Amino acid sequence: MGQSEVDLANCRLRPMKVALWRGWIFVTFYADAEDFREFIAPLEEKLWWFKSDQCKLADKVTLEIDCNWKLLVENLIDIYHVPVLHRASFGKFLKSDKDKIDFELLPNGSWQYEQEARPHAKGGRQLFPTLPWLEGRGIGTSMKAGIFPNLNLSLRFDSLRMWIAWPISERKTQLFVYSLFAPSAFEQADFASNYEEYKSFLLPAIVDEDGPMVVKLQQAMASKFYQPGPLSHMEGAVHHLMRHYLEVMAEVLPR
Repeated sequence: MGQSEVDLANCRLRPMKVALWRGWIFVTFYADAEDFREFIAPLEEKLWWFKSDQCKLADKVTLEIDCNWKLLVENLIDIYHVPVLHRASFGKFLKSDKDKIDFELLPNGSWQYEQEARPHAKGGRQLFPTLPWLEGRGIGTSMKAGIFPNLNLSLRFDSLRMWIAWPISERKTQLFVYSLFAPSAFEQADFASNYEEYKSFLLPAIVDEDGPMVVKLQQAMASKFYQPGPLSHMEGAVHHLMRHYLEVMAEVLPR
């Protein structure tokens, strides 16, 4: 190649834009994507709850679900299904107005809302030390948020969870679930048993309750009789994210 007439100075793998935010690596293949610092700037103050860089990772669980990735993203946004679909698990610990959800719609299809919900454990008891930045708040402190397109953030008084829906195909998605806790949690003598209780409480709700539901949605959408229905007034964040998705697709797809 030394005898090649090609300028090898620019012969390299395709470059990608990469950024680091609160311990997470963000990557895009889109050369014309806006600078990540500009993208995340409007969300920095709003998402102060999710200080994942001050936590330690306990586990990463990978699930493969037979549905389009957007159905999982919608499911993680939607809160009003929780008391119904998850009534046998954590749904009974959620307190919310049946007719109103105060979503805060953020730039670029992102969103957040606060709710009252106890930690993930049998009886809603607290298994791990309080997240340091929540000291002085009640045990029912809970927040959820989403960063477009596929990152979902969930906070309880003693834990953080990050969900990433990664498309495998049009009808198959990998869901990555990251469980994070305050560093002091790992010093507990009973941390291993506490984490097993936490995991055995949370994962069946996803696998046995959410999973079959979104698979049924995917199957229904494949029917020749399928027609989209109207969105509820309680699905404002779903509408917000999907409208932004359509705007992005209209911009990047060839006309």
